[in-house]
Amino acid sequence: MQIHQKTVSAKKRKPAPQITEEATPKSKIQTETASKREKRGPQERVKAIVSAETRQRLIAETAYSYAEQRGFEGGDPLQDWLKAEAHIDSRYRIKR
Repeated sequence: MQIHQKTVSAKKRKPAPQITEEATPKSKIQTETASKREKRGPQERVKAIVSAETRQRLIAETAYSYAEQRGFEGGDPLQDWLKAEAHIDSRYRIKR
């Protein structure tokens, strides 16, 4: 009794398309997120929620960066603080 083996050839596969930066469109998710953000407008911006301690730290770090940007010369620390506070409060909400 003879056993015949069938040779199984690998399926011919098409080569994967080469992806180049020029040919790659923006991610669909990024595009949708950006368009949703534009439709929402500034008054409907979703704010991240932070604790009061985190808010204080963020304000202090931001105020420090304002002073650092001008080389710690001139300026008013209180004005830096108030500007930083307004900036952080526009982006975050305090967890209650």
